[in-house]
Amino acid sequence: MYTSDLFKKWIIDHQNDDYQINVESEQTIKLTTSYGEATIQFTDVTNGTIVEFNIISYKNQEVQFYLHFELNDENHAHQLYDEMIETLIGLKDKKTTRVLLSCSSGLTTSMFADNLNSVVEMLGEDYHFDAVDYSNIYEQVENYDLVLIAPQIGYMLKRLQESLPDKLVLQIPTATFASYDAIGAIKFIQSEIENYNKEKKEEQVKKCHCCKKSNKRILSIVLSTNRAQTRIYYRVYDKSTIIDQQTIIKASLDMNDLYDIIDTVLLKHHTIDVIGIATPGIIKDNQHLRSSIDGRDQDIKNEFEKKYHIDVFIYNNANAAVVGFSLEHEEYKNIIFHSQPFGFGVGGQGILVNGQVITGKE
Repeated sequence: MYTSDLFKKWIIDHQNDDYQINVESEQTIKLTTSYGEATIQFTDVTNGTIVEFNIISYKNQEVQFYLHFELNDENHAHQLYDEMIETLIGLKDKKTTRVLLSCSSGLTTSMFADNLNSVVEMLGEDYHFDAVDYSNIYEQVENYDLVLIAPQIGYMLKRLQESLPDKLVLQIPTATFASYDAIGAIKFIQSEIENYNKEKKEEQVKKCHCCKKSNKRILSIVLSTNRAQTRIYYRVYDKSTIIDQQTIIKASLDMNDLYDIIDTVLLKHHTIDVIGIATPGIIKDNQHLRSSIDGRDQDIKNEFEKKYHIDVFIYNNANAAVVGFSLEHEEYKNIIFHSQPFGFGVGGQGILVNGQVITGKE
C-alpha cells in the first residue's frame, strides 16, 4: 500500500527551480512561487489517508485548483500531483491583470487603453489593457479578468454583469474617461478589485432549500465545464441537512475524479445511501452516452453500483436544474432552463411542460 510517508518523500525528491518546497508540519507541505502557492494537506482517517491539493493565485487570492483523493495508488497520486504542478507553474503566464475596455466603436477606448498601458509600464504595475467595440465583448472577454465600459454605453452595464457573473464588469467614471485620467482609472480599478474580492470572501454559503424531505444520506454531484476550467460541486445530505460540501477545480476532468470524490466521502462519512450525478451529455436509461468529459460512452450507473453497492442515479445537468427549480417554484409548470458553458458554441436545455421533463427523441 502506498503510504503518506512515501508520497511525502517523493514530493520532496521532485523539487525543481520552478517552486520552493516548505514542509510546515507532518500534515502540511507548501509549494511557493512569486505568483501563487500550493498546499498539500494529509489527513489521517480511520481507514486511510485523505490528500488535498489546493492552489491560491496571488493575483486575486482565488482558488485556481482544488481536489482531494484517498491515498492508495502510487501512479494515481503522482498523476494528480503532476497536474497540480502544471497548474501552479501555469499561473506565471496569468499573473498580469488583463483589462478589456469597450465603447460603441472601440476608437476612444483604444486611445485610452494605449494611454493606460504607457502609465502602468512607467509605474511598474502588472496590468495590460486592450479595447474592442461593444459588439465583440463576448467574443473576447474569456481572456480577460475584468471589463471596463465607457460611459456612453453605460446602459449595457447591468446586462453585462448579469451575463458575465464570473467577471468583474465596471463602468469608467465619466470624469475619468472624459479627461483620459489614467492614474485615476488605475486607482479606480484597484479599489474595485479589492472590494470585489472582499465581497466574494464574505458571501455566505447558500442555505439548502430542500423541498422534498428525505431520511436518506445522499451524495449529490454536479459537473460543470467551460473553456477556462472544470468544476465538480458536491454535497452530502443527511436527512436533508448538509453535512459536507466542496468544489473540485481542475483544468481538465476524467472519470477518476468522480471515484476520488466518492472514495473520500466514504472515508469521512462511512455510509452513503444514494448517489445522484448531474452531468453534461446525453443520458439514456441512466447510461451516460457521448460524454462531454472524455468523449467516451460509459455506463456510469452500473460501474459505480458494482464498485460501491450504492444506488446511483444519473441525470443530464440541464434537466436536473429545471427539475430543481420547479421543486422550489411549484407555481410554474412550464419552464425552459438554458445551460450555456462559457466559451462553447453549443449549450443544453432542460424543458418542463405541464410539470413533466421533455427528454426528446433517442
